[in-house]
Amino acid sequence: MLEPGVKSSQPSQTSKFPRRSSEVLILLLTIAAIYAMICAPILSGKVYAEYDLREQFIPWRVFYSLALDKNELGMWNPFMFRGYDHHAEGQSGVMHPAHLLAYKFLPLSISIPLEMFCYIPFAFIGMMTFLARSLGLPRTAAVFGGGVFSLSVFFYAHFPHVNMLWIYAHLPWAAFAVERCFRSANCGRYASLLSLIYASMLLLGHPQMVWMNTLAIIVVVLHISTESRRHSNPRCGLILTGAGIFGGCLIGMIQLLPSLEYFLHSSRIDFTKLMSSNFSLHPLNLILNLSPYLFIDKSVGDLFYESAGNAYFLNSHQELPAYLGVTIMTTIYIGTVIYRKEVFTATNKTRLILFLSALALSMLLALGKYGGVNHVLDVIPMISKFRCPARYICIVIFLISVASAIVVSLFETHKPPTRLDRIHWVLLSAPVVASVTLWIGSAFCRSISFRNTMLYIEDARYLAIGPVFMLVAYICCFLIRSGKKWALTVLCVACIVDVAVYALPILQRSELRTLDQIKTSKLKMKNNDHTYRHVSKLNEPLWNGSFLANGYLGIPPRDDLDLFENRDHLRLASVRYAHGTTNTFVIEDAFPRIRLVPNLRHAVNPLNDLKNIDLSNTVLCDKNDASEITGPPIKSTERVELVADGFEALRLDVKVDVPRILVVSDRWSKDWDVSIDGVEQGIIPLFGRHMRGIIVGTSDKEVLMRYRPVAIRWGVACAGLGLIISFILFFQDGAITRRIQSDSQCTST
Repeated sequence: MLEPGVKSSQPSQTSKFPRRSSEVLILLLTIAAIYAMICAPILSGKVYAEYDLREQFIPWRVFYSLALDKNELGMWNPFMFRGYDHHAEGQSGVMHPAHLLAYKFLPLSISIPLEMFCYIPFAFIGMMTFLARSLGLPRTAAVFGGGVFSLSVFFYAHFPHVNMLWIYAHLPWAAFAVERCFRSANCGRYASLLSLIYASMLLLGHPQMVWMNTLAIIVVVLHISTESRRHSNPRCGLILTGAGIFGGCLIGMIQLLPSLEYFLHSSRIDFTKLMSSNFSLHPLNLILNLSPYLFIDKSVGDLFYESAGNAYFLNSHQELPAYLGVTIMTTIYIGTVIYRKEVFTATNKTRLILFLSALALSMLLALGKYGGVNHVLDVIPMISKFRCPARYICIVIFLISVASAIVVSLFETHKPPTRLDRIHWVLLSAPVVASVTLWIGSAFCRSISFRNTMLYIEDARYLAIGPVFMLVAYICCFLIRSGKKWALTVLCVACIVDVAVYALPILQRSELRTLDQIKTSKLKMKNNDHTYRHVSKLNEPLWNGSFLANGYLGIPPRDDLDLFENRDHLRLASVRYAHGTTNTFVIEDAFPRIRLVPNLRHAVNPLNDLKNIDLSNTVLCDKNDASEITGPPIKSTERVELVADGFEALRLDVKVDVPRILVVSDRWSKDWDVSIDGVEQGIIPLFGRHMRGIIVGTSDKEVLMRYRPVAIRWGVACAGLGLIISFILFFQDGAITRRIQSDSQCTST
């Protein structure tokens, strides 16, 4: 593409379009109108609650707010999986300062809508800043690029993945900080800003999105490196960029270290290559960029497996949409053809190769198992366990947003050639021929048989949407060439509206919940009796404040208990209510969550020996965890009472006549410790490390169980070091820059 911010020195190439604030105002009003449509539910006191928003995000935020009300951080969540490390699982971002402030001091009716809707303006301002200040584009092009990025289909389709979208919204800000590390006189301060940006991304708890942002940042760094001759010391920029990212990663260790430990003991570690490649972007989805409503289901599912001659597809309206915008793509194509002399210059050759290579690689990664390069990631530790390769489309969208803004700047600042030669017309006719051919072919073919699965074609009126938007792009581009200055504004508006027409229905079909329902859910979580648990594959019972022994989680903990078939396992896990597809089943003889047991026995495989013991009187453990205990039956005078049912602390009063085993059917973790009357004591892992056991002596005892994760202590130490690096970069940026420049000059000498 044309070098950003550099205009041609020839007077004949200067645009006759003056800069008009009205163009920017119209674009801003268009973007604001579409954003208002996205935020429309909040006007009636509702929020989106579809898919992960309903099952995870909103219940987690309710729990997090309740934990902060109790002056806890919500690191351990007892509401699911008989308890799990809520902080280490990551997606709630419990350590992020913005989350702490919003959910501690604001009501849920304000904090949840803020988190759910504010990433779009954050992304818009970030991209606009990057395009205007880093690439030197005019205001119209910068505002347009910001709208294309922040209102892209990735933000629409992934609306249930709020933490992921917030991290993605950091990308243009990170790109801006990296560019300033190379070019600004205060590059140390921008390196400090970069460290805080990376820390913020990591603390939001979606490592896959941080990885994808990092790949895009590498492209930005390589782009700046191609312009090294324009900078006094590119080595200084590289060192400060690396120092900023390193400092941010250290701060993020407060989230990364617990997450790594949690991941290694979760079911995700067992993911196969087939599982990791689920939701690869099927190549047929790319055809939708010529006609977005080609198929009735909009997107084509990812082939999961074939059995008995039938193909089974996983079609997700959140993961698979790859519509970049037929108007946007046509505009980029037309602009490149018209301004090919400006674009395909010797100075732009390296940049074009880099741009096209990054675009092709990102698209191949998004195609996953269909792209042929996804297996390269299998050799990278942890990265190979990421799911949904289709998400790599976010890098393509970032690159396309930048390219479209540069093309608009060409239309605004360069006069197009007065005459188009034959090669121009041949190239310009190619998209039209492809679109018309697809349109005519689809009109005669109502369905396509693809691997024993039928893909049904939409009605002709919907098929016309793509060609119509393409025609608008052509008309506007030729009007711009004829000197019609208003056509550029129409073209920019059409590009943004094009994607909105395709993507807004994804939001409009979403289930809604009222803010009053969320408030009620918090009251139920606070007041409900948690003595008995429910079991359900989805998390809907959380809205009623129920404790779940299973559920739906991004990275679920490993669990050998069969809570859907094995009655003994259900009893041990204190499951009282099992939710079926239509009915709720009651397990009358389920054990209470906390109970006293007289006997402790050894077993090599405790879960296999359940049939051989009386579960009401005996518990099993490994011989290395505790000595066997045999005692008389529990008397009526002996008791255990739960005094304080906290999330990260349990306080119990116990009265026994002889040593007993206090059983808590919550999940065992090495990070839980216990004190009895102030004296530290170990927790015994029962039934193969699935439950907690405590040996309680005679007389009245006060038992206090607290969750104290070790990994977070190391994370805090690393975060402190990262903050020190960030402060040094900020306050000593001049001295650091002079030292690096001096070392570089000595090396070159």
